[in-house]
Amino acid sequence: MEHSEKHHNHQKSENIWLGALGAFLFSLIGAAMFFLLNAIGLIESLSGFITVFCAISGYAIFAKKESKRGVIISLVIAAIVILVSWYFCFCLTAVSQLNAKASEMPAGLRNTTTLGEFLPQSFDVIRNQPEMLISLGLSLVFGAFGYFSQVTGLFSIKKSKKK
Repeated sequence: MEHSEKHHNHQKSENIWLGALGAFLFSLIGAAMFFLLNAIGLIESLSGFITVFCAISGYAIFAKKESKRGVIISLVIAAIVILVSWYFCFCLTAVSQLNAKASEMPAGLRNTTTLGEFLPQSFDVIRNQPEMLISLGLSLVFGAFGYFSQVTGLFSIKKSKKK
Protein backbone atom coordinates (compact mmCIF):
# COMPACT_ATOMS: atom_id res chain seq x y z
CA MET A 1 0.00 0.00 0.00
CA GLU A 2 2.83 2.36 0.84
CA HIS A 3 4.46 1.87 -2.57
CA SER A 4 1.25 2.69 -4.48
CA GLU A 5 0.71 5.78 -2.32
CA LYS A 6 4.21 7.06 -3.18
CA HIS A 7 3.64 6.25 -6.86
CA HIS A 8 0.33 8.15 -6.84
CA ASN A 9 1.92 11.20 -5.16
CA HIS A 10 4.81 11.08 -7.63
CA GLN A 11 2.37 11.20 -10.56
CA LYS A 12 0.71 14.29 -9.08
CA SER A 13 3.95 16.31 -8.81
CA GLU A 14 3.83 19.52 -10.75
CA ASN A 15 6.59 20.39 -13.19
CA ILE A 16 6.45 24.19 -13.22
CA TRP A 17 9.06 24.68 -15.95
CA LEU A 18 7.42 22.25 -18.34
CA GLY A 19 4.07 23.79 -17.46
CA ALA A 20 5.35 27.27 -18.29
CA LEU A 21 6.72 25.95 -21.58
CA GLY A 22 3.35 24.37 -22.33
CA ALA A 23 1.54 27.61 -21.47
CA PHE A 24 3.83 29.54 -23.81
CA LEU A 25 3.59 27.08 -26.68
CA PHE A 26 -0.18 26.75 -26.43
CA SER A 27 -0.62 30.53 -26.09
CA LEU A 28 1.06 30.87 -29.49
CA ILE A 29 -2.17 29.44 -30.92
CA GLY A 30 -3.87 32.59 -29.63
CA ALA A 31 -1.09 34.73 -31.10
CA ALA A 32 -1.59 33.06 -34.47
CA MET A 33 -5.32 33.78 -34.20
CA PHE A 34 -4.49 37.41 -33.38
CA PHE A 35 -2.40 37.75 -36.56
CA LEU A 36 -4.95 35.90 -38.69
CA LEU A 37 -7.92 37.95 -37.49
CA ASN A 38 -5.91 41.16 -37.87
CA ALA A 39 -4.87 40.21 -41.41
CA ILE A 40 -8.45 39.69 -42.55
CA GLY A 41 -9.61 42.88 -40.89
CA LEU A 42 -11.61 41.44 -38.01
CA ILE A 43 -11.44 42.55 -34.41
CA GLU A 44 -8.79 40.36 -32.91
CA SER A 45 -10.18 40.59 -29.37
CA LEU A 46 -11.51 37.04 -29.41
CA SER A 47 -7.94 35.81 -29.66
CA GLY A 48 -7.39 37.06 -26.08
CA PHE A 49 -9.92 34.48 -24.91
CA ILE A 50 -8.26 31.79 -27.02
CA THR A 51 -4.77 32.73 -25.80
CA VAL A 52 -5.67 32.48 -22.11
CA PHE A 53 -7.67 29.29 -22.61
CA CYS A 54 -4.81 27.66 -24.51
CA ALA A 55 -2.14 28.86 -22.06
CA ILE A 56 -3.96 27.36 -19.06
CA SER A 57 -4.61 24.14 -20.96
CA GLY A 58 -1.00 23.95 -22.12
CA TYR A 59 0.26 24.44 -18.58
CA ALA A 60 -1.97 21.65 -17.27
CA ILE A 61 -0.90 19.24 -20.01
CA PHE A 62 2.83 19.88 -19.73
CA ALA A 63 2.97 20.23 -15.92
CA LYS A 64 0.72 17.19 -15.49
CA LYS A 65 -1.13 19.05 -12.77
CA GLU A 66 -3.59 21.93 -12.47
CA SER A 67 -2.90 24.47 -9.74
CA LYS A 68 -3.42 28.08 -8.75
CA ARG A 69 0.29 28.68 -9.36
CA GLY A 70 -0.12 27.25 -12.85
CA VAL A 71 -3.06 29.53 -13.55
CA ILE A 72 -1.05 32.58 -12.48
CA ILE A 73 1.96 31.57 -14.58
CA SER A 74 -0.34 30.92 -17.55
CA LEU A 75 -2.04 34.31 -17.16
CA VAL A 76 1.28 36.17 -17.08
CA ILE A 77 2.50 34.32 -20.16
CA ALA A 78 -0.82 34.84 -21.97
CA ALA A 79 -0.84 38.58 -21.16
CA ILE A 80 2.70 38.95 -22.52
CA VAL A 81 1.80 37.01 -25.68
CA ILE A 82 -1.33 39.15 -26.18
CA LEU A 83 0.68 42.34 -25.71
CA VAL A 84 3.45 41.29 -28.11
CA SER A 85 0.92 40.05 -30.69
CA TRP A 86 -1.03 43.28 -30.52
CA TYR A 87 2.14 45.36 -30.80
CA PHE A 88 3.41 43.55 -33.89
CA CYS A 89 -0.02 43.62 -35.54
CA PHE A 90 -0.22 47.34 -34.84
CA CYS A 91 3.24 47.89 -36.36
CA LEU A 92 2.52 45.74 -39.40
CA THR A 93 -0.76 47.57 -40.03
CA ALA A 94 0.89 50.98 -39.62
CA VAL A 95 3.73 50.08 -42.01
CA SER A 96 1.22 48.77 -44.53
CA GLN A 97 -0.79 52.00 -44.33
CA LEU A 98 2.33 54.17 -44.60
CA ASN A 99 3.48 52.25 -47.66
CA ALA A 100 0.03 52.46 -49.26
CA LYS A 101 0.15 56.25 -48.88
CA ALA A 102 3.70 56.32 -50.23
CA SER A 103 2.62 54.40 -53.34
CA GLU A 104 0.18 57.21 -54.14
CA MET A 105 3.01 59.74 -54.18
CA PRO A 106 4.90 60.70 -57.35
CA ALA A 107 7.81 58.36 -58.13
CA GLY A 108 10.50 60.78 -56.95
CA LEU A 109 8.84 61.28 -53.54
CA ARG A 110 8.03 57.64 -52.75
CA ASN A 111 9.61 56.45 -49.57
CA THR A 112 8.56 53.06 -48.27
CA THR A 113 8.95 52.14 -44.63
CA THR A 114 10.14 48.80 -43.30
CA LEU A 115 9.04 47.25 -40.05
CA GLY A 116 12.53 47.76 -38.64
CA GLU A 117 12.41 51.47 -39.44
CA PHE A 118 8.97 51.89 -37.89
CA LEU A 119 9.56 50.03 -34.61
CA PRO A 120 11.49 52.87 -32.90
CA GLN A 121 8.77 55.37 -33.91
CA SER A 122 5.86 53.13 -32.91
CA PHE A 123 5.80 54.14 -29.24
CA ASP A 124 5.47 57.81 -30.21
CA VAL A 125 2.56 56.95 -32.51
CA ILE A 126 0.84 54.96 -29.74
CA ARG A 127 1.45 57.72 -27.19
CA ASN A 128 -0.01 60.37 -29.53
CA GLN A 129 -2.99 58.22 -30.53
CA PRO A 130 -4.16 56.34 -27.42
CA GLU A 131 -7.30 55.13 -29.24
CA MET A 132 -4.95 52.59 -30.82
CA LEU A 133 -4.99 50.80 -27.47
CA ILE A 134 -8.69 49.91 -27.75
CA SER A 135 -8.05 46.59 -29.50
CA LEU A 136 -5.41 45.72 -26.91
CA GLY A 137 -7.85 46.50 -24.09
CA LEU A 138 -10.57 44.41 -25.73
CA SER A 139 -8.16 41.51 -26.15
CA LEU A 140 -7.26 41.67 -22.47
CA VAL A 141 -10.95 41.83 -21.49
CA PHE A 142 -11.70 38.77 -23.61
CA GLY A 143 -8.63 37.16 -22.07
CA ALA A 144 -10.19 37.76 -18.65
CA PHE A 145 -13.33 35.97 -19.87
CA GLY A 146 -11.12 33.10 -20.98
CA TYR A 147 -9.52 33.06 -17.56
CA PHE A 148 -12.80 32.97 -15.66
CA SER A 149 -14.37 30.34 -17.89
CA GLN A 150 -11.33 28.09 -17.74
CA VAL A 151 -10.65 28.50 -14.02
CA THR A 152 -14.24 28.10 -12.85
CA GLY A 153 -14.52 24.97 -14.97
CA LEU A 154 -11.18 23.69 -13.74
CA PHE A 155 -11.96 24.12 -10.06
CA SER A 156 -15.54 22.82 -10.36
CA ILE A 157 -14.12 19.63 -11.90
CA LYS A 158 -11.67 19.32 -8.99
CA LYS A 159 -14.50 19.71 -6.48
CA SER A 160 -16.62 17.07 -8.19
CA LYS A 161 -13.63 14.65 -8.23
CA LYS A 162 -13.16 15.07 -4.46
CA LYS A 163 -16.73 13.94 -3.72
